[in-house]
Amino acid sequence: MVIKKNWYGIYTYANTEKKLYDNISNRHLEAFLPLTTELRQWSDRKKKITLPIFKSYLFAYVDIEGMHIIKTLAGFSHYIRFGGYPTIISQYDIDLIKKIMEHYQYINTAVSNLVVGDKVVIYRGILAGYQGILIKDQKSKKVALSVARLNQSLLVDVSEDNIIKI
Repeated sequence: MVIKKNWYGIYTYANTEKKLYDNISNRHLEAFLPLTTELRQWSDRKKKITLPIFKSYLFAYVDIEGMHIIKTLAGFSHYIRFGGYPTIISQYDIDLIKKIMEHYQYINTAVSNLVVGDKVVIYRGILAGYQGILIKDQKSKKVALSVARLNQSLLVDVSEDNIIKI
């Protein structure tokens, strides 16, 4: 019988990513903890520190038995789930993260359901019901609302909580 392994996303308790990674690895299970280096400034010195790219996340390549073992380890909170079941992370996504880590020294993340160019609808607030296109990054939250007859667009700052992708 072939035992199927998959990559699963694991959510950890705060600041326990490295500890959980070590615990998983010590049990001869495959884990992946994407790390980046940051230069931190203190009043008396600068220091490079290694931090997880995805705060409170790591990945494990395991079968069902491995999943049960990991659930018992210190630092484990839960598996990332969609539809009630642990979500399988594709090898493509794992390879993408690894490739970025190979070629870029400093890496930042942003929670992202929206990307520049997405068609969005504003569903709350004074502009509720209007559609536009996200034209800036999520921190700026700029939405272009077209005035078609003028061949112009109005740029407005809209809270991410008030827009959804169409």
